[in-house]
Amino acid sequence: GRLETELALERLGLAAYNPYLTNHASFAVERGELSARLDLMVERGRGYEGDLRLVLHDARLTALSPEGFREDFGVSLSFAMAMLRNLEGDIVIDAPFSYVGDDGFALGVGSLVRDALRRALLNAITTPLKLIGAVIAQDGGIEEFSVKPIFFESGQTTLADRALEQITQLAEILGERPWLAVRLEPRVVRDDYRSGLAAAAKEAGPDQPPARSETQTEEGSDSQTPRSASELAEVRAQTIADHLQERFGVDPSRVQVSTVPEEIEPGLPRVGVSLVPAGDPLDPEKSRSERVTSGLSSRRPGQRGS
Repeated sequence: GRLETELALERLGLAAYNPYLTNHASFAVERGELSARLDLMVERGRGYEGDLRLVLHDARLTALSPEGFREDFGVSLSFAMAMLRNLEGDIVIDAPFSYVGDDGFALGVGSLVRDALRRALLNAITTPLKLIGAVIAQDGGIEEFSVKPIFFESGQTTLADRALEQITQLAEILGERPWLAVRLEPRVVRDDYRSGLAAAAKEAGPDQPPARSETQTEEGSDSQTPRSASELAEVRAQTIADHLQERFGVDPSRVQVSTVPEEIEPGLPRVGVSLVPAGDPLDPEKSRSERVTSGLSSRRPGQRGS
């Protein structure tokens, strides 16, 4: 025989179920409600399959074992929540599942929830990174992920077409995930160093040695950072930040620019890009109140300016 059924649950308070939840996860829910929907089909002698959707509303989470969560999923709980929360602050987990066999109905709830969370987290990270970066997944967790840097021409700070495309994709990701921020990391590279020397030599003329910056050695060693190359790196990162804020309305609190490093690196001129949590994604209500109190922009993240 065959059985098909639908079950639904609306706004169940979660705090009372913490003792059970903590037995199956490395985090606790201090506040929040759960809605769930289960579509299940069971066929005698062949197994079962179903679709489970869990929605956590306004959930405040606490990591019981931060290192344990990172070992399980490959990222911190804070970053996971920043990736999973939608514009309303809800966490939506879709968990299709199936079992093939004739040894009865045996649904392990704890392992199902853990596997569902892992799949949801993997999808939440891999989907945007297909556009702007790469992710390495192993054993159901995230081994490593990175965002492609934004490249520039040597000696230039103008945003090329490809850079503008990357920034647009980045703004769309930030617009869909309000508890996510971007960190821009200036890079001082040898190409800019050499471009600066060539420009200085051309400006000085054939009979004069090129002017040197205060930080450049007499031998022109790459061990020191010429001021022009440092300024290029800083201006590039700030140009990207300005574009995100002015063109797409991304809140300044969600665009971080790192300090220009002293080291000169190989490779093409670029600005590194990282995704990091914004505010406190474990407690969205706290983050909302802090943003209102600080008077930060109330424009929807990712909304384009006029």
